Amino acid sequence: MKNLRYVLLLLLFQGLVGPFGQAQTSINGFISNWDHGEAVIGYYDIFSIEMYPLGTINIDGSFSFNLEKDPISRLVQKENGAQDFPEGWKMKYNTLENYFTGTGNIMELTNPQTLIITLPDLYFQGTKNKSLSGVLLPVSSQGVADYLATWGEGDLKPKDYYLSWIFTNDTAIVNGRFSISSFTGNEDEEIEITTFTDLKFEQGWNLLKTEFSEIFTTSNGEAHPLKVHLTIIDPVPRDAQWFVILD
Repeated sequence: MKNLRYVLLLLLFQGLVGPFGQAQTSINGFISNWDHGEAVIGYYDIFSIEMYPLGTINIDGSFSFNLEKDPISRLVQKENGAQDFPEGWKMKYNTLENYFTGTGNIMELTNPQTLIITLPDLYFQGTKNKSLSGVLLPVSSQGVADYLATWGEGDLKPKDYYLSWIFTNDTAIVNGRFSISSFTGNEDEEIEITTFTDLKFEQGWNLLKTEFSEIFTTSNGEAHPLKVHLTIIDPVPRDAQWFVILD
């Protein structure tokens, strides 16, 4: 990917109400210094391998799109109508119980069989200039954008974070922690990443904040998260930014 980036201003979402709150329904934003004309925002469909459109970046850099009301039902319909997969092939749908897992689990879950699906990475493609394309990353800093875009090469700092959207088909709670082991890419160096969860899911789309509270730096200067905190939030943090990274 090229090093050309545009900072997007992140607009606020609807406020939460009630004991679990109101699920997210839309994403709105504005790209400062956008000069590439119109572009389509979407994600790549796992069945067609083509972009599933969600909305449009306007000439002035503004964009807005609604989140699907029930993406799980759409996937089930797609699966049932698929003709190009081996006989007996079935998709595996994540539940809260198998999604939040690892070694040394200390977890408290309500409705553990609640189905969960994440909004895929958001891409864009020029409406007229088809060669214009890239990815949108909602993060706290350029270091996080670099980390996500390069599978680990980024200047991470404590309290850095990224945002994502998770759909659940029921209300649920996930509290606790779990750990996974990961190689740093520096010879055979291995670290243990511990994730702490404090999540109250509303049925529908939820805004998830993934914050890196402790960072490990390898001898060759690469940064990796050691402790990660997951929370459902609203509103969007004031210092949140979207970085557009061009292909």
